[in-house]
Amino acid sequence: MKVSVLVTFYNQEDYVDEALQSVFDQKCDFDFEVLIGDDGSTDGTMAKLQKWKQKYPDRMEIYVMDREPGVKYNSSQRASRNRLNLLQYVKGEYFAYLDGDDFYIDDHKLQKQVEIMDQPENAKYAVCAHNVYAYDEKTKENTPFLNCNHTMKLKGKTYWGRFYFHPDSILMRSAYIKDIPMDVVADYFNDNTITFCFIKHGDVYYMPDIMASYRQTGDGIWTGNSRFINYLRNLMDYDLEQKIAPEFIRYSLVRHRADMSFMHKCKEQPAGEKVAFYEEKIKKDGLTVSEAWLEYCKTGKMSDKKALKLYRKAMLWYFVCHVKWLFIDSLLLHN
Repeated sequence: MKVSVLVTFYNQEDYVDEALQSVFDQKCDFDFEVLIGDDGSTDGTMAKLQKWKQKYPDRMEIYVMDREPGVKYNSSQRASRNRLNLLQYVKGEYFAYLDGDDFYIDDHKLQKQVEIMDQPENAKYAVCAHNVYAYDEKTKENTPFLNCNHTMKLKGKTYWGRFYFHPDSILMRSAYIKDIPMDVVADYFNDNTITFCFIKHGDVYYMPDIMASYRQTGDGIWTGNSRFINYLRNLMDYDLEQKIAPEFIRYSLVRHRADMSFMHKCKEQPAGEKVAFYEEKIKKDGLTVSEAWLEYCKTGKMSDKKALKLYRKAMLWYFVCHVKWLFIDSLLLHN
């Protein structure tokens, strides 16, 4: 098996057909499987998935997460568990995630990425990514997610400090699944953390082809939260990154400079059910930097001065790295 496509759903019956049609329409000279992770949907999602299973009984499997009636779950944690659960069933040499409300728009997407990753000289690449459209559900407008129209071959650390490629676009080497620290990322295996677990093993190949659409509905894990919660969750990622690959610390500081800057300038008095949930989670998982910044926002004080020192380092390394990258870009443009 060459590729496993992992598609995750939760109450997305309106999008099932478009997502799966775009996967099964892929034209490849190799076999691929489709692994479905349903997070206990209560609408018509499962009924539609069963119809697709009947259509492709040998190429598609469905794995359903249990939900206890009346229990209120955190959406990002459930999404993380759903994604991690599917990894144990992967048979492909490569695998890719697709959110259930997103879809491919190029029926040669998988073929193009595999051809790149299969080349012996490209064995150093842990992942292969491409551009996507941001598709506005309300206006029906497509906007390129990245303004980057050339191929890029990036060191993992350079990517981490400078870029963000949408997870729907990324094809990963399955050989590195075994190295994911499952106990550390159990509740955090979303977007950036997924990619981070793989780029620690190799470089990043980016192709400018726009081959998928990322649907923006306004109620996603990112768009459905306040700015404060989103920046706090990003800082929680920073704490996790130091546990997963501390050798990336300089580039993690650059990546999370904006998060620390927001917290430093924050005039809010964070409160409410979501803040309380994340405060408890931060303490439970020993996320010390996030805890210090949350305390700073709530009280104006910071008992752990290390967080302020990291913020100053983040500003310094952001300047140093961007000067370096601007110089490299200038050389590329003139050669």
